[in-house]
Amino acid sequence: MTEQPNLPTTASPPTSVQRQRRWRWLLAVVIVLFLFVFLPQFVLGQWGPSLLGTVLSTQLRTSVTIEDITGGWLSGLELRGIAVAESPEPQALTLLRVERLTLNLAAVWLLVSSDPIVLRMEELSVNLRRRDDGQWNIAALLAHLNKSPAPAASQPSKPLSLPKRGVDVTLTGGRLHMGDEGTTYSFDLHAGSPSLAEAPLQWHFALSGPEDAALTLDAQIQHLTSLEALVNSVRHNSC
Repeated sequence: MTEQPNLPTTASPPTSVQRQRRWRWLLAVVIVLFLFVFLPQFVLGQWGPSLLGTVLSTQLRTSVTIEDITGGWLSGLELRGIAVAESPEPQALTLLRVERLTLNLAAVWLLVSSDPIVLRMEELSVNLRRRDDGQWNIAALLAHLNKSPAPAASQPSKPLSLPKRGVDVTLTGGRLHMGDEGTTYSFDLHAGSPSLAEAPLQWHFALSGPEDAALTLDAQIQHLTSLEALVNSVRHNSC
């Protein structure tokens, strides 16, 4: 009787090796999810206030500070303690301060959802006073915001691109302080539109002061096609 040679057989990987591979894949998925979801929140909380404050300070040419920013890809954005100073000097007095600002529409849903953009501001304090030179402390900021760049002769006005979604803006707990020891007024503001690109922006402003003084203003900004039209519309409604 001839003896049959033993043919080599391919052995399946041990169960422990398969488990190690599964754990490695699971660990890789967890790391990717952490980097995509939680790392932006950590970066936003650590460096967001100083970075955004620096950008706003450069744009407004005054000192802007933000105490805290929270949010992420899957949650809304919240800013706390936004303060705008009268001037860029370190010891400048505060011109306005917003205790809390929230945008409760996550960045991810801005791309895939048609829900309205909702912006909330709480406890806005505006401190108006005359400086030693007789000018109001807000004059420099308004002059900078009102300064429009020189238009290029060869470039026509570009259409103002607005999203085809609704917007809802609410300001509650506003305070206007006139002078160092002057009168204090309370005000609230609500503005909204079912579609910024197709419908007018309607807004309601209510102001109350001492001795039952009150002022209510309702207006709307029509559909706009250019940035110049937006500026002219704001000026017209402010007159």
